[in-house]
Amino acid sequence: MSYWKNQMPKTRRLWAGVALALTTAITISGSALGAEDCTPKDVSDLTIGVSFPSLMSATWQVTEAELKAYQEELGFELVEVVADNDVNKQLSQIEDLIAQNVDGIIVDPIDDKAILSAVMAANDKGVPIHFFDRPPASMDGVASFVGSDNYTFGKDAARVLKEFADQNGVELKVLALIGALTDPNAVNRDNGFREVAAELGIEIVAEVPTDWQPEKALNGVTNALQANPDINAIFIPSDYLLPSVLSALKANEKLVPFGEPGHIMLAQIDGDGNGAKSLQDGFSTVDVAHDPIAWARMPVDNVVTMAACEAIDPVFNALPGVIGTVENIGEMGDAFWGNGYVEQ
Repeated sequence: MSYWKNQMPKTRRLWAGVALALTTAITISGSALGAEDCTPKDVSDLTIGVSFPSLMSATWQVTEAELKAYQEELGFELVEVVADNDVNKQLSQIEDLIAQNVDGIIVDPIDDKAILSAVMAANDKGVPIHFFDRPPASMDGVASFVGSDNYTFGKDAARVLKEFADQNGVELKVLALIGALTDPNAVNRDNGFREVAAELGIEIVAEVPTDWQPEKALNGVTNALQANPDINAIFIPSDYLLPSVLSALKANEKLVPFGEPGHIMLAQIDGDGNGAKSLQDGFSTVDVAHDPIAWARMPVDNVVTMAACEAIDPVFNALPGVIGTVENIGEMGDAFWGNGYVEQ
C-alpha cells in the first residue's frame, strides 16, 4: 500500500521549513552551469527525467508523489523510470533519458561508483545531471546534490539512544544492523553511529549485514537475539527494515513497550510512517528523519535554475535531520513527516 495516498496536503506543509534547514545544511558553493551561449527556457517548456532505484521505500514513495505534485504546480513534463534495484537497468534507463534530450536528469543512484559512467554520458551530450538522497562517488560533472547528512544522522541516533539509556539506568548492549556496503548513506550512518558509540562507551555486541533486504534483517535479528540474550538495543539504519525487526522481536517475545521490563530500545533512521507509529506505540526510542519533500523540490528547482541560465548555489546540500523520540513524537505533528503517513 502506498504511504502517500491522500496525504499530500500534510507533506507540502513541511516545505516551509526547508529554507530554515538550508541555513544549517552542509554546503559546497559553486555552479555546474557551463555554456556561455545558454538560451533561457521557461519551466513550462522543460522535460525533466527522474531515476528511482525502486519505490519499495516509503521515503521514495513520498518523493515521487511530491515530484508529481510539483510537476502539476509548475507545468514541466516529467519522465520517470524505476530501476528495481538493478544497477545495469538504471544505467540503461538513464541512457534512454539522455537520448530523449531531456533538459535535466535527477537520479538516486543504486551504486555510487557505477553511476559515474552515466554522469560521463550525460556530460558528453550536454544534459545536466542532478542527484538526490545518495551522492555519487565523485561530484565531477554533477550539476547538484540534495540529500541528508547521514553521518550526523548516525551520530544523533547513538547520542539520543545513550541519553535515554542513562536516564533509565540501562547499560547498552547493542545489535547493529548494516545496510548495503555499496550505499554511501548506509556506510555513513553506520560510521556515525559507531563513532559516537566508541566515544560514549556503547557496547556493540553483534551486527547483522542486511544488504537492505528485509528477509536478511528478519533472520539476522532472530539469530542475534537467540545468540545474545543480553541485547537491549538495536540500531536500525533505515525504517525500511523496521517491520522485520519488530517481527523478530515479537516472535521472540521481546516486543515490549518503553518503560516496561524487558524493553529493547530501538534507534533508527528515515522518519517514515512505520517509524512514527513505532515511536507512538513506545517500541522505538529515537528516529532521525529525512526531508523527502526537499529531495523532490530542490533538484527540480536546480534544473529550472540551470535552464534559466543562472548559477546553482550551493551545488551540494546535505540537510540536517529531525529527531523524533518516544517522548516528543506526539507533539511534533507535521515537523516529523512520518506522522502524516501512519497506517491506523
